[in-house]
Amino acid sequence: MEEITLRELVACTGGKLIGPYRDEDTKITGVSSDNRKIREGDVFFAYVGEKTDGHRYVQAALDAGACGCVIAKDPGEYREGKFYLLVQDTIRAVGDLAGYYRSKFDLTVIAVTGSVGKTTTKDMIAAVLATRYQVLKTDGNFNNHIGVPRTLLQITSQTEVAVVEMGMNHLGEIDVLSRMANPQIAVITNVGEAHIGNLGSRENIFRAKCEIFHGLAEGGLAVLNGDDDYMPSLSVFHLATKEMSPEEEAERDRREEEIAQMIGRESAAKLSRADLVFVGEKENCLYRAEEIDDGSPDQMSYIAKTPEGTYEVEVPCGGRHMIYPTLASAAVASCFGLSAAEIQEGISAYVPAQMRMEIVHTANGNTIYNDTYNANPQSMKAGLLTLSHT
Repeated sequence: MEEITLRELVACTGGKLIGPYRDEDTKITGVSSDNRKIREGDVFFAYVGEKTDGHRYVQAALDAGACGCVIAKDPGEYREGKFYLLVQDTIRAVGDLAGYYRSKFDLTVIAVTGSVGKTTTKDMIAAVLATRYQVLKTDGNFNNHIGVPRTLLQITSQTEVAVVEMGMNHLGEIDVLSRMANPQIAVITNVGEAHIGNLGSRENIFRAKCEIFHGLAEGGLAVLNGDDDYMPSLSVFHLATKEMSPEEEAERDRREEEIAQMIGRESAAKLSRADLVFVGEKENCLYRAEEIDDGSPDQMSYIAKTPEGTYEVEVPCGGRHMIYPTLASAAVASCFGLSAAEIQEGISAYVPAQMRMEIVHTANGNTIYNDTYNANPQSMKAGLLTLSHT
């Protein structure tokens, strides 16, 4: 994190300084919610969770060198030379800070969401763009209301691209994250059944994923899975440019209204002003995989048909599902002018995250395929299909 002032922190959070210390020119050089990891000049955010209350650790954080704290409870007693910023909700406050901090920098933000494949797609896009640019990406899958601010607050003046993963459990959550990050490019990997217990239906999951467009910059790009059950329906917002009969126009308008009601009018409005690119195997996909060879759990390859040309893609891990993160990476890379050679270089440099189809070779010559990080029916099916080639 680059230096900001206490004045900026007060303004962006809407908080109130309490206690005797009021020097708003105080320099803040970092943010932490863990008193054990405080560095000199950090501000400590006292998060309140289900199992712990960060307010219990305020004194320890100040002892460790924090210049002040953001709190939701007035302690009544104040340390000399330390600031105390009182807010209604400390987690919301760190999000407000992250959104403000992101706005200070001129860079490209790519937001990635979806039911399955978010982390793989995020890592693949970052690997490809890193062949030419200084790239920041979400660490692991820190993709929620705490993780996204954590990523955005790592932006520096040297950062050219940030690839930010966004997850959710309920409607409204990605809305907040997208507005915070203000991406120029939004990627949706698919609409599956993860979190259907909270959301009730795949239609609601679709709506929740489409909240990623709420913060999309005007004239931004949406990269979507063209083989998904729901994503292709979003092309309806771009049919107005085609010549149509009155009957076709009426049908388009009916369909447009139907989809707008499903995903929300704000998402629909943003999509109508964005560029849409579909990736996958079907003919509707601008970035399409053909001649797929997924006969090994260790690697796969295919021929990519793209507007920039046709070329072979070799992926250093197995599974037919790997066409989606690699094609999404190619679509994003085209916005940056990367060549097919640079795209392949980045894909070759990709390393799966731990416990995500991670290949472990043991000392006694056995091979372990570790895909134990998380599971839902869609990801389990993809993993089993990959293993069927062993």
